[in-house]
Amino acid sequence: MGETKTINRTGLVLQGGGAVSAFTYGALLRLLEDNRINIHATAGASGGGINSLCIAAGRNNTERAQLLHRLWDNIALDTMPMRHLSDYPFIHDVFRWPNIPALEGLLADKVMKAEVPYLQECLRNALNNTLTPEFWSHVRSGKTKLFVNAAEELPNGELKNHPIPQEEMRAKYAIGTAALDFMGAVKHKGKTLRDGAYVCNPDMSGIEQEDLTDIIAITLHGAPKKSVIAEAQQETARLNPTFRRNAAVKKAEIHGHLTHLLDQEERTFKLHEIAFIAPRHYRDSARLNNSREHITLLRDQGYAAADKWLKENRHLLGRADTYTAPANVIRSKRQLRVA
Repeated sequence: MGETKTINRTGLVLQGGGAVSAFTYGALLRLLEDNRINIHATAGASGGGINSLCIAAGRNNTERAQLLHRLWDNIALDTMPMRHLSDYPFIHDVFRWPNIPALEGLLADKVMKAEVPYLQECLRNALNNTLTPEFWSHVRSGKTKLFVNAAEELPNGELKNHPIPQEEMRAKYAIGTAALDFMGAVKHKGKTLRDGAYVCNPDMSGIEQEDLTDIIAITLHGAPKKSVIAEAQQETARLNPTFRRNAAVKKAEIHGHLTHLLDQEERTFKLHEIAFIAPRHYRDSARLNNSREHITLLRDQGYAAADKWLKENRHLLGRADTYTAPANVIRSKRQLRVA
């Protein structure tokens, strides 16, 4: 007898990670091939928010996959920064591909104060070249629930979470979720918006209210090397203005949110994770390397990771949690909820 088909109501939680969000692109391609996964909602910030747009825009899984292919084809560049240096084993990690050595010093310090709004235009064009007005209309229709957040910069310089209303979603507003500091802020209705991952990567407060059988989180930052309390980045930002450079907080935060979901006694969904594990030599500049070679490599790795996860856990969809928090992430005593 054949396998009984059970259609699950699946939600996606997509962490942002710059160019590494191409790993999510590949993982999504594999998930979209599975007939047990019926996506009803998606939440994302930064690159995760951009990928989420394609999920919300597509009217079926075939269309969603086509849009993801088109988006990343528009994002990828036919350049290979420093690729040739990887052939020499004695080269220091900072010079190893896909790192971009010229950016390392700028990213490590606060030297990178200059804003390049042209990069906003490139992202906006990539979105509009991917999503026609008909697709944008489908995004706004809410048939697939979409939860994308940006960071609103207040007059005193503090950042607060800013959910972008689905019914108002357009390219010029949507790019606020991915507006890194050096890209410049996005202005919308008198508000100054920056990359949503600066406050919450991503905001799960909306998707956890949906009627779902499963939530699959695709994480891109790994786990911190040392024990760290999982705090919401919004709280960390309030206490420590230099938080954007705190890699441990970035890595721990999403696991704090996921463990709080696990603790919900009345939840109806099961929780899962597909994780990107960065090679030891990956540095921050690699996350800005959108060369076609890097994008293709990450896409293939994401597809393989999702395929492996499905082979091992597909039978547990709707039945059991497969997510386990990293041992060195300490749960915060405060509830991780953003304003």
